[in-house]
Amino acid sequence: MWQTVGRTPNVLGYRVSVRKAPDGYYIGGCPDLPEVHTQGKSRDECLARLREAIELSLEVRKDEGNDVGAQSTIIPTDEEISPYLLRQILKQIGVTEDEFLDALKK
Repeated sequence: MWQTVGRTPNVLGYRVSVRKAPDGYYIGGCPDLPEVHTQGKSRDECLARLREAIELSLEVRKDEGNDVGAQSTIIPTDEEISPYLLRQILKQIGVTEDEFLDALKK
């Protein structure tokens, strides 16, 4: 029987799901980036692998000129985010990198 593990976390601002499989492994995926899925022996290992998979997916999508996924699913988080994702967020809200950096100095 599959078991949902804890609350729905987010990785790099994307909602992810992590479940414990009957064999004891943790299986994770990202609904907004269907190509992102992985597994790990622990929940933490699965989340770390999800982070890597999301970063790789976003990089490939960027290189191929494709959309980076449903922007509406970006969730504010205290986690460190990648520079690429930060640029995408700033672009979405219409703020330049310089404007953002100036706002941080205030």
